[in-house]
Amino acid sequence: MCVSCSYPVRNLENRNSLWLVQKRARYHSLKNIENVTYLVVLPEEREILSVIPAFELGLWNGWILAIPMLTIVFSDMRATATRESGNAENFQPTRTENIISFATLLSMFFSFGIPFLLPLQVGTIWLYGGLVVYIVGIGFAGVAVQNFASSPKDQLITKGLYGVSRNPMYVGLVVMQIGIVVACSSWLYLLLTVALLILLNANIVAEERYCLYTYGEGYQKYKNNTPRWIGMPKSKE
Repeated sequence: MCVSCSYPVRNLENRNSLWLVQKRARYHSLKNIENVTYLVVLPEEREILSVIPAFELGLWNGWILAIPMLTIVFSDMRATATRESGNAENFQPTRTENIISFATLLSMFFSFGIPFLLPLQVGTIWLYGGLVVYIVGIGFAGVAVQNFASSPKDQLITKGLYGVSRNPMYVGLVVMQIGIVVACSSWLYLLLTVALLILLNANIVAEERYCLYTYGEGYQKYKNNTPRWIGMPKSKE
């Protein structure tokens, strides 16, 4: 009698093959264990999010999502270096701001590296749901980088996505990371995303001080009318 399953019946020739199956899934034998010819393999029962991360290298890992995210971030950094070069040369960040900036970069480094060890939940609703969220995030971040890079140098950016968010690139980055959390079903990456969100929020304070130093009253008006993260801008009166 066959047991209902979603995997095809597998032919196992020896106990080593059986051990590999036992390591990743439950099984039901159709014959005595000494004379096993076929096993019906049932998918491994997974929790909604893995409490203990299953680190392993593999083709279908989160690196598939991490590399485009890394490319977007480096594009933004390059655009920033080009656009802001020579601006506010006398501006000096505080020691606390430097520490927060370093911690943010360190957190981003881990957020790019850890997905290489996190398997995607292939064939599950978690992967498909995570991909939808991720695509929204990378699209948002990509448009934000384009808005930033195409704006005239030395001018305050208020058009495009910058009309609904003072930090659209960060919004896109966080949404991408939430997509990876879901696609990989990882509590660890969720905690890392929350930590990065907190650090980004603190880092924005230093960036806003720089913008006020550089753009003066124009940035203060923009700051008063436009949300830090995302939302409808206030009416300009």
